[in-house]
Amino acid sequence: VGGWDAITPAVVQHAVAMLEANSKKFSGDAGGGRPVGSYVAACKDGAMTKAVARQMVQSSVELLELAFKIHKSVRDEILAQIFNRVLTREDCVPHLVALLARIVRRCSTDVLDSLPKIKEALEYLGFMSSATAVSLIAALEPVLVLHPSLQDYLVIVLRKSIFSREPEARMVALNGFLFLAEQSSSSSRGGGSSSTGGA
Repeated sequence: VGGWDAITPAVVQHAVAMLEANSKKFSGDAGGGRPVGSYVAACKDGAMTKAVARQMVQSSVELLELAFKIHKSVRDEILAQIFNRVLTREDCVPHLVALLARIVRRCSTDVLDSLPKIKEALEYLGFMSSATAVSLIAALEPVLVLHPSLQDYLVIVLRKSIFSREPEARMVALNGFLFLAEQSSSSSRGGGSSSTGGA
């Protein structure tokens, strides 16, 4: 692992750049601007381009997840790349949130080492789209369970957003509270059924 330390940051930057560039190829008409006579060829080319782009995105996500798991030195950088982009509303955001969910699910305790960075990201929930904000909260759910004070912090952020002048921020707050309530309800039902079964 030690021999990789010098090049891993560059690999991470390249993987993020590839994910970002190829995410853009999922949207838009790949055959736009072509003559009508080449419509079928354009469709085939577009489908192939999207298939390659999809594979590139998937490979980038897997590489970044592996880098986070193995190389402690780049964990902060990977999380920073994710959190810096969730505010942009670009095509890569859903893929980065999905990457975060994979990392949190498999490396929860390692993610908690970056608690200040997570709190900073949560502060900007009100500036995200509602869908992105809820996806981000869902991705962080395992660490919210492990660290109840982080969930308390999230509740404070959502309470601030609910009084915002911006309708989108209020929607984020409402959907965020709804998600937390649903998760709490699911946990209660699970706990209740297990205790009943034990009796």
